[in-house]
Amino acid sequence: MEENRLQFGVGVLVIAAIGIGIILTFLFGAVPRVLTGEFKLLVAFPNAEGITTNSPVMLRGIEIGRVVDKQLEQDHVLLTLGIDSTYQNNLSYEYLPRIKAGSMITGESKLEFVKGTEAELVSVHKENLALVRNEPYRDGEYLKYGQKNSDPFNLLFSLEEELRETLGSIRNASNSIQTVGDDVRSLVGDARGVVGNANTQVDGVGQEARQALIEFQEAIDIIAKDGGSDDFIEKIMPIIEVGT
Repeated sequence: MEENRLQFGVGVLVIAAIGIGIILTFLFGAVPRVLTGEFKLLVAFPNAEGITTNSPVMLRGIEIGRVVDKQLEQDHVLLTLGIDSTYQNNLSYEYLPRIKAGSMITGESKLEFVKGTEAELVSVHKENLALVRNEPYRDGEYLKYGQKNSDPFNLLFSLEEELRETLGSIRNASNSIQTVGDDVRSLVGDARGVVGNANTQVDGVGQEARQALIEFQEAIDIIAKDGGSDDFIEKIMPIIEVGT
C-alpha cells in the first residue's frame, strides 16, 4: 500500500515537471513553430555581439522569428534564423538584415530586417535588383550581407579621451585669459598713475599761465593810465622783473 502511494507521488511529480518544462519551452521559443510553420535563413555577420540563441528577429517593430543557431566561422559569424512562415511574403529582398544596439544595461542587441536605401540595394543585389526587389526570401537562403550597426554608446566611450583633452585645453585657455586679465588690470593701473601725474603738471602750468595773465593785465592798466611818465617806469619795472 505504502509502496503504491510512493509510486503514485513520484509519477505525479514527473508528469508535473514534464508539463512545466513544455510550457517554459514554448514560452521562451526554444521549440520550432510546428503550429504555424517556419522557414530558415542563413545570415553571415562580421560580428554578432549581443545576439544569442532565441534572440528575436524583428521586422518594422514586429517579432517575426528567432535566432535558432549561432556559429563562429573563419571570418564571420553565421546565424540561422527561424522565420514564421506567416510573414514570408512581407520579408522581401528590399529588407536587409541588421544588428542594432539594444539595451545598454544588459548588453543585448536586436536583429532586425530594415528597408535598404536604393544605394544599399544596388550594392547588395547589383544587376539582379529589378528581378528580386519585390520577391520574398526563400527557405534555406544564404545571405552574406548582414551588417552590425555602430553602437552609439561605444562611440561615446571612444570619445572619452578626446573629451578629456578638450576640457584640459579649455582649462589652460581659461588660465591664460586670467593671466591676460591681470596684465590688463596692471596696465590700466599704470595708465591711471601716468594720467594723474599729467593732470598735476597741467594744473601747475595752468596756475602759472593764470598768474602771468593777471600780471599782464596789470601792466596794460598801468600803460593805459600813466603813459610814459616817470611814475610809469617805477610801477612797471617790478612787474617786468617778476615776469622774468
